[in-house]
Amino acid sequence: MAVLEALAEEQKQAGAIILREAHSGYVPLGVFNVRENVRNAMKQPAHECEDAAAVREYLSGTFTLPLRRFEDAGVLMKEIGRKQQTSLLDFS
Repeated sequence: MAVLEALAEEQKQAGAIILREAHSGYVPLGVFNVRENVRNAMKQPAHECEDAAAVREYLSGTFTLPLRRFEDAGVLMKEIGRKQQTSLLDFS
């Protein structure tokens, strides 16, 4: 929801994947916590990358978990990594 709000405010169309690390001992705090953290993240300056390889490199240096764990846990990152451009249908 926070991503949609930010995009509407900027009058832009885009897709987004939100990745969140959870380590052992993590206590889930609910949807409100996630929504507010994403809202705060959307207020930060954007980091632009030229291609998927640059995104992977940036994310690998940002997370403590290996990026492979995110890729293995879901289909979306694998699919997007194989394509040059995505469409709205890719996110449904």
